[in-house]
Amino acid sequence: MLPFLAEQLQNPNWFQRLFHLCVKKNAIIEINNMFAGSDDIRKITHNEIESVMTSYKTDINSRQECLSFYDKYLLHAISDNELDELDMSILAYLQTTFNIPEERARQMREERTRDYYKKELLRLSGTKGISDEEVIELKNIQAKLLIPKKVVLKVHSDFARSLMNEYFKPIIESGLYSLEQEQGLREAMIDTRIDELGGISSSDDLIPDKNTNDKLARCRYQWLVQYGEIPVISVDINLHRNEKCYMVVAANLLEYRKVTRRVNYGGPAMRVKLAKGVYWRMGSVGVQRVSEDVLTKIDSGNLYVTNQRLIYTGTKKNSTIRFSQVLDFKHYKNGIEVEKESGKNPFFEFSHEVALFSAILARGISEACE
Repeated sequence: MLPFLAEQLQNPNWFQRLFHLCVKKNAIIEINNMFAGSDDIRKITHNEIESVMTSYKTDINSRQECLSFYDKYLLHAISDNELDELDMSILAYLQTTFNIPEERARQMREERTRDYYKKELLRLSGTKGISDEEVIELKNIQAKLLIPKKVVLKVHSDFARSLMNEYFKPIIESGLYSLEQEQGLREAMIDTRIDELGGISSSDDLIPDKNTNDKLARCRYQWLVQYGEIPVISVDINLHRNEKCYMVVAANLLEYRKVTRRVNYGGPAMRVKLAKGVYWRMGSVGVQRVSEDVLTKIDSGNLYVTNQRLIYTGTKKNSTIRFSQVLDFKHYKNGIEVEKESGKNPFFEFSHEVALFSAILARGISEACE
C-alpha cells in the first residue's frame, strides 16, 4: 500500500479570488492525488506532472514540497524494515521526476535510515544489554535498509558515548573514579555489542570529550590519593632513600612576627613659661607599645610533599618538616598552616590545588603514624 492518500483541493481566499490568482498549493495536492489513484506511480510521466505545475504557474524546481513526496515514500519503505528493488526503483523515479540532486537524495536516505536504526537500537538494548538474537536482528536491519557503515558506526558511537556520559555523571559529582568503576564501564560497553554491530574494536576506542576526560583524570587521581598508589613525580632535588615525591607547588613561606601598631604615652606633666614663646616641660611620661602577631612573608619558593616529609626550597633558605614532627595542619583556601611539636608554625601560601595537596599530606601523615 502506497503512503499517498487523496486530499481535498484548497479553496482560494478572498485576495486570490479578487485578483484571480490560483492556489499554488493545489499543484502539490493534485500530484499527490494522481499518486494516490495509481497502482504504480512510475506510470505517471514527467510531462503529466509538469503540466499540473504549469497550470498553477509554478515549477518543480521552485517547490520545496516536491521533496516531501520522496521523503514520504522513503519513510513508508523503511517502516517495512527493508529497501527492496521495488522501493529503490520508486525512489529513483521520484528523484528523477522532481529533479532531486543525488547528494540530497543520499543525505535523506542516510538521515531516515539512521533515525530508524537508532530507534530500533534503543528499543532492543533495554537494561540487560543486547542478546545474540538481537544482534542478528540489528545486522539484518543494517543490510536490508542498505545503511552505510559510517552511519552505523556513528549511531553506535553516539549510543555508547551517551551511556558513558550517564555512567560518568555520578562519578564526576562524587569526585572519585575507582578501578572497579572503570571495569564496570568496560563490562557495560561489552553488553552494547558495539564491536560486533558498530565495527569498533573496543570501548577503549571511545574517548570522552576533553572536558569530561580531564574531569575523570582528576577523579582518578583523587581516588588514588585516598585509596590507591599515589602517582610519583620526578623532581630536581635530592631525596632520601626510598623517598618518593608526589606533588610540588610554588608557595610563599609566612610566619607570625610581632609588629608594633602604635605607641601610647601617659603620665603627669607640667609646663612653665620662662619667656614669651619659651616654656619648660617637666614631669614623668610612661610609654606603652601596642603590638600583635601578624603573618609576614619570609621567603618564596617551592613546596614539595613526599611520602616522608614536607620540603621547602626558598630563595633565602631551605627547610624540611618530617611527618613525625607534625601535630596537625589546617587547610585554607589560600594555603596550609602546619602545627609542629616545637618552633614556629609555618604558613605555606599557595592557591594551586590546595585541597589535593592537603589530601596527599593528610595521607602521608596518617601512614607515618601507623
